[in-house]
Amino acid sequence: MKNKGRKYACVDTCFLQGVDGVIATIEISILPGLPNVEVVGLCDSSIRESKERVRSAIRHCGYEFPKGRIIISLSPAYLHKSGSSFDLPMALGILIASGQVYQATNRCIAYGEISLQGEIHTIPGSIPRLMALKDYHEGLRLIPNEESEQARLLEVGVSCVRSLSEAIHAIGKDDPIPCMPPLCVLPGTDTADTGNDSSGDEDISSEQVLDYSCLRGQDAASRAILLSACGFHNMILIGSPGTGKTMAARIIRGILPPMTLEEKLDWLRIESTVSLLDSNMIMERERPFRYVHHTCTASALAGGGRPPIPGELSRALHGVLFLDEMAEFNPRVLDLLRQPLETKEIVISRNGSVSTFPADFLLVGAMNPCRCGKLLDSPAECTCSVSTRRNYKNRISGPILDRIDIVTKMKPMNKDTLKETLVSGRHAESPAIRRRIKELWERQYQRCKENQVEPMRNGEVMMIDMASLFRINDTTMDYAIYAGNQLNVSARGMKHILRVARTVADWDEEQDVNEEHVMEALQYRMNTEEFTYA
Repeated sequence: MKNKGRKYACVDTCFLQGVDGVIATIEISILPGLPNVEVVGLCDSSIRESKERVRSAIRHCGYEFPKGRIIISLSPAYLHKSGSSFDLPMALGILIASGQVYQATNRCIAYGEISLQGEIHTIPGSIPRLMALKDYHEGLRLIPNEESEQARLLEVGVSCVRSLSEAIHAIGKDDPIPCMPPLCVLPGTDTADTGNDSSGDEDISSEQVLDYSCLRGQDAASRAILLSACGFHNMILIGSPGTGKTMAARIIRGILPPMTLEEKLDWLRIESTVSLLDSNMIMERERPFRYVHHTCTASALAGGGRPPIPGELSRALHGVLFLDEMAEFNPRVLDLLRQPLETKEIVISRNGSVSTFPADFLLVGAMNPCRCGKLLDSPAECTCSVSTRRNYKNRISGPILDRIDIVTKMKPMNKDTLKETLVSGRHAESPAIRRRIKELWERQYQRCKENQVEPMRNGEVMMIDMASLFRINDTTMDYAIYAGNQLNVSARGMKHILRVARTVADWDEEQDVNEEHVMEALQYRMNTEEFTYA
C-alpha cells in the first residue's frame, strides 16, 4: 500500500535479549519541522548512531532522505535494545513512510546491518533471531544473505538479501517467498534426542582429536576417563608436569558421541550470540572443547557485559569445559561453578536485568599435586613446605570438590610405554569406544524412561530415590552408607558415589550395582578426601 496521505510506516524486526530472539516493532513518523531524526524506545548509542548509516545507504541507493522531523519508535519500550540489527528495518520504514517505496504486504519483518553504500551484513545472534522468526506468520521475512545456511538448517522460510536495493525489491513483490530447502542432516550428528544414527562416528579425522591409545601406561587414569565419558561425570586429573593431563582431557572429547541435532542447535544458539557463524562451525561434528586459562576472569567464565553475553560455561554447552592448572585459578572465580554444576544453568543479574544461560557441560580439571609439581613422583625432591602444600590445595574450595565425581592421579610413563604411545596413532581405539559409550548412553536414557524419569545420563541424575533407578539392593546401599560415614562424605557426595557406581556397573555390563562397583566409586572419592586433607 502507498502512504501518500500519511507519512507513517510500521516494520517489525527482531533483536537479541540474552540468548533469545525478541520480536519488536519499529514505527516511523515523518512530521513537519526542522530536519532531525529522533530514536526513542530505551535504545543505546549503537542504535542512535545507525541513523547516519541509514542516511548514507538511502542516498547511495538512489533515493532521497526525507526532510522534516523523523521520529523512530522502538517497542516494546520497556526492554533495553542495542546493536546494529535495526539498520535495515529503519531504512525500509523511512522509505515507506516517505512514499518512495511500495509495500505489497501489510506487514514485514527484517533485520541486518547496513553499510554506507547500502550493503547488508549479518551480526551475532543469527540462530536466536531465526528461531524467533519461525513463529512469525504475519508477512515477509527479510534476513542478510550471509544467514541463508542457518535459515535452511532451521527450515525457516525467508528472503535473503544482499543490499538495501534487493530488500526494497522484495517488499514490493506480490508473490509469496517459497520456503528454502532444509540442509541435510549434519554429518556426525544424531537425528533423535537420544541418538539412533551412528553415521559419522568413524570418519572423524585423527588429526582433529587425540586417540585413546595415547593413554597407554596410564591404567588408572584411562579407566577413570572412560567412566567420566560414559556417565558424563565431572573429574579432576592430578599429576606432575608432563604426565599428559591436557592430552587426557582432549582425548575425552574424542570418545564422546557426536551431538544430536537438538544439542547442535542449542550450541549454535549460544555460539552465534558471541561471534559470527561460518560454514565450518555449522558443519562441525564434535562436541565443543573449551580450554580455559587460569587467568580467566569471572565475567569471562560465567558471562556478563552490557548487554550480557554467554561466557565459557555456556560456550562449552554439551561438551567439555577444561580448566588447566585448576589450583592457579582465583578461588572466587572457581566458586562460580557451584550453581552451574548443580542446576546446569547460570543466572547473570546486571542493572535490574536478569539473563539465564544454559551451562550443561562436562567439567575436566587438571592440576599439579603441589606448586613445584614433584610431590607425587619425587616426594624427596619436593621443595614445598607443609603450609605451602596446604595453601595450594585449599585454593579449590570444599564445596567445589564435593561436586566432583571422579578424582584420579596420572603417573609418568616409562620408556617402553612412552615409545608405544608415540606410535599408537597407527591403531585408533577411539571410534570403537565412542560407539560403546553411545550404546551405554542409550541404555541410561532407556532406564530413566522405564522409571518415568526425564532421560539423562548417570552423572546428571539429581533425584533422591536412586536405589530404584540404579537398581541398588539394601545390602549394597548399607555398605555404601557405612563407607561414606567412615570417610565423612556429605549427602551430596554420597549421591555422586552412587552415580559413579552405576556407571561402573554399566561399563561392566551388570544389571545391578554391587559392592565391587561401590568400592571402585569410593576409590575416586578417597582420592578427593586425600587431596583435601593431605
